[in-house]
Amino acid sequence: MAPNPFEVSDAIAAVASCTSATRRRVLVTGAAGFIGFHTAKA
Repeated sequence: MAPNPFEVSDAIAAVASCTSATRRRVLVTGAAGFIGFHTAKA
């Protein structure tokens, strides 16, 4: 059964609003780790 489009957009909005800071922190940490890993390996 396909989810209701309104429910999907509500869920996306809720996730985006409540985890934007966390996601940004994870993204920054992940990017730094990725760059560091490649720099160390090279």
